[in-house]
Amino acid sequence: MTTFRYILISIAGICALILLLSIGGVWQLIGFNKNEANSTTEKPKKDDLGVSSYLLEDAGGQKRDDVFDGAGQKIFGLYLPSYDETGRETSVVRSKYTALFENKIYKIKDPVIEIKNLSNDDGLAPKDLLITADEGEMNVNTSVGTLTGNVVIHLEENTQVRTESLSYMPGNQKIYTNDEVVIAGEKMQIKGKIFEVNLKSVKALIKENVEMEFATTGKGGIFETEKKKTPSKKYYRQDIVDMMDDMDTEKQELTSTVKADGELVFDMAADAIMFYDNVKAFVGDMHIFADQIKVIMVSDEKKISKLNASGNVLAVSQGNFAKGDTLVWDAETGITNIEDEESSEFLSESFFITSQTIRLYQENGWAEAPVNGKLVTRSDLDLLGSSNSRPHYDPELDEYEYTESEEIEPEINRAYYNKKYNNTRSKYMVKGNHSLNMLNVTWERSMLFKNDEHLAKFEGDVEVIRSGPQMNCEELTITFSDDNKIESLVASENVFINEPSKESKTEIEADKMTWSKNSKPVVFTGDPFARIKLKNKRLSSPKILIYDKGDTISADDKGNLVIGPDDETQESNGNKNTIYLEWQDKMMFKRAEGKASFYENIEAFKDGLNIRCDIFDVFFDDTENVSRIVALENVYLSSSVMQNLEALGTMLTWNLKDNIAVLTGDPVAELRKEGSRTLSKKVFFDIDTKRVTWEGQSHWQLIDGASETQTSDTPTDN
Repeated sequence: MTTFRYILISIAGICALILLLSIGGVWQLIGFNKNEANSTTEKPKKDDLGVSSYLLEDAGGQKRDDVFDGAGQKIFGLYLPSYDETGRETSVVRSKYTALFENKIYKIKDPVIEIKNLSNDDGLAPKDLLITADEGEMNVNTSVGTLTGNVVIHLEENTQVRTESLSYMPGNQKIYTNDEVVIAGEKMQIKGKIFEVNLKSVKALIKENVEMEFATTGKGGIFETEKKKTPSKKYYRQDIVDMMDDMDTEKQELTSTVKADGELVFDMAADAIMFYDNVKAFVGDMHIFADQIKVIMVSDEKKISKLNASGNVLAVSQGNFAKGDTLVWDAETGITNIEDEESSEFLSESFFITSQTIRLYQENGWAEAPVNGKLVTRSDLDLLGSSNSRPHYDPELDEYEYTESEEIEPEINRAYYNKKYNNTRSKYMVKGNHSLNMLNVTWERSMLFKNDEHLAKFEGDVEVIRSGPQMNCEELTITFSDDNKIESLVASENVFINEPSKESKTEIEADKMTWSKNSKPVVFTGDPFARIKLKNKRLSSPKILIYDKGDTISADDKGNLVIGPDDETQESNGNKNTIYLEWQDKMMFKRAEGKASFYENIEAFKDGLNIRCDIFDVFFDDTENVSRIVALENVYLSSSVMQNLEALGTMLTWNLKDNIAVLTGDPVAELRKEGSRTLSKKVFFDIDTKRVTWEGQSHWQLIDGASETQTSDTPTDN
């Protein structure tokens, strides 16, 4: 049973006792008739409350209060106990004076009602209540009972309910007052006007001027993404100060307030208080605006358990904003859930989150979206260079213009905070080149932002867009600096990057990507390979590193490279415009120098010519097409289209413009064909005509040991 239910039972008990007394004529049994004014009694005996226990005074020898003038019967020092079926005392009604009038109206002066051993089926320990007032009145004709003047219900541990009057209507089972009512305790005060209790539904309401104040409980404020020590506001309402002085209790800072334009409803069964119509809650550093707010109490501990806001919710705390259809704040755990069937929002100076469900952890500043959503943040992240990229445009965010110099009137109302919210939100809107420093991240499964660790993790079909570049993956982890700038990214599972530009586009596929602001390369790894397509180049390797926004690309492991036409449909082993490379150690491509180098056990194929060597260099022209090929160290050539020839040397130079390859040796190069070999300083391969010649002094012999030899100083046709 809650404290508010004790209030209801006590008020109902007062009125019911008065009604029973009047109907049963109990007062007459211990009263006197005005015609017996000369009768005398003994002196009264006072109890601890100063109320006479027996009728002892001379009724005609002392002038009484004017309120009793004309009474037919009077009682001085009323003491009326009640008992249950076991003989245990359940209540006591006391008063200084009681009077019965001929119009069947009873009046009581300074009534004191004590309700003892109050309990219910909830298993709570029995409780006692004490109710006092200046006067009480019972109209037998209408069955309406009223307590008036300083009506106070004394609850346990310095908690009181105060009003100027309370009326009871037994026919409607309703207790009400049109006066102001105040419920005050050490940690909470509620005030309003027109107080009503429905005994059938076990609900009470305050209809006008609703306001609740309470000391900050549980974890304090809400969704603090940055821990700031700001002094709490100290204020007291004067009538509460006066009341707490009367209660002789220690004053507490009331840092939290809930106000409403509509009704306040107590749901005693649920230990809840409902506020309706344009509700405003100020909880520590948090401001909440909503159509309705439900406060769930822990009655035994006299503090708030949860706060549920619903309908057009806007919450503000330390420059952060939350918006949605519902908001639930748990004071014990400090967790806030924001939900909206379309999309709830959480907005700060550093990032903007949208999702159907957003969960905020007050203890450590975490933000979580357990379903799909989107995050927008400012970032100078540039993986591969995007100076020529087309800005990304998102029409869903394009609603407000941001004006840095716009001033807002400092009014503490919803309109004021709506304007601040729109001003902050507009910083993330996409307006032409303004989007170049915005990073957009979407996900399908979940997101967790750990503010205390400066880390955000996204899972499930993650998409990252900044201007033109776009990255997709299954998992993404972003770390931030203290000022919320991106420090590093780690993407894993089905990583794909697509970066279009005016000249070409870059595509990357990998199992994992790692980027750090403090280290030079972006690292892509894959099993068996990570892959990069750059214009007409397709590179594969288990580990690929990209430096200087794509100016340098290296592979620190084995791999392969295909250089061919932009049209992938032309790619085939027989295409004369395509070069195929494999290596076993490493590769380095410097775009500014127009050179790519490959190391250890290289195998290359172009135009029917197979090349093996230890070092292989490819040179590019201004359009990044291959202009020259150089093979070095242990060079070996073979070709099935040139009469199955083979050649050995130390360097092969292939000029693709003339399409002639020159093999040299130290001291000589060797050409083998059809069971014979030729040794010469230079061997020329005309790729288009498939002719082989050599120049300089040459030596020719049969491989089977024949002694025939030929020497020549001029180029010779094969």
